[in-house]
Order: sequence, then C-alpha cells, then structure tokens
Amino acid sequence: MRIKIKNILMKSKIFLFSTFFLFVVETMSANNFCNPDSCICDIHHLVEMQKNMDNLRIVEIVNFLSTFDGRYTNNVEYSELSNEILYSLLCHNKAYLLIKALSENNKLPFNNIKKAIENPVNDRIEIHKAYKNIKAIKGYKNIKNSILKSINIAISKSSTVQI
Repeated sequence: MRIKIKNILMKSKIFLFSTFFLFVVETMSANNFCNPDSCICDIHHLVEMQKNMDNLRIVEIVNFLSTFDGRYTNNVEYSELSNEILYSLLCHNKAYLLIKALSENNKLPFNNIKKAIENPVNDRIEIHKAYKNIKAIKGYKNIKNSILKSINIAISKSSTVQI
C-alpha cells in the first residue's frame, strides 16, 4: 500500500513539474525569450547572423536593421555586437542588400542606423573598407550618399586615418 502511495505521489510531482515547465516554456516563447534589458536570444541571433554573413537574405537584414529603433539602447552587449555586425555588412559583398533594404523600407530607423555608423564601437572596425565598398555600389544615390556621409563622420572621429 505504501509503495502505491509513493508511486502516486511521485507521478503527481512529475506531472506538476512537467506542467509548470511547459507553462514557463510557453510564456518565454510568447515573449520571444526576450525583453530589451536581457536579450540573450537576440544576441544569439546576432552571432548566428555574423556566422552566416554569406547567406543573408534581405528579410534578415531588414529584421536586423529594425532593431536600431532604440529598444536595445540600454543593453551594451547587444548594442556593441549589432554595431560590429552593421559594419561587417557595410564591408561585405552583401552591403548592397543593406542599401536596398534602407531604400525600400521607410519604416526602418534610418537616423539611428546612421548614428550607429558614425560611432563605431572599436578600432578594429574597418571604416575605410566600408566606405570603399558602399561607394562601389551602383544606384541608390540618396541612401548611399547619406551612408557615406555617416562613414566620413566615423573616419573623422577615428584616430588612425588610412585610405
């Protein structure tokens, strides 16, 4: 009899734990595992984006650019990594997709993106390479010139100027 009661109690505990665990997982999924002050999963997405730079599509770039809307201003790690990825995109052969995304989507926070370009987070960022790469893109004159102007501001702020 005691063994049956212990088994029933154990099964009840397992059921309650499982139910609680599923509730937590569903709640976290509904919140995208993230809030602006602790966005571990979004940092994970940035790292994945950085690893897969060669395979990025415009939709992923638009999603990335939309995060410059200010919601992560207080998250230093996210802001620094997103700035590095922004410059990686500017230096990469996918830069034309970034320019195209900015040209075709007026809901993107373009002023915040330009401000991020004007303020690279570290000295390892290849500002001059970004400038040359964007300058070589055909078309998109207005957006391109605006981005080039922001890169020039970054160059003027940098301690090493080498073109």
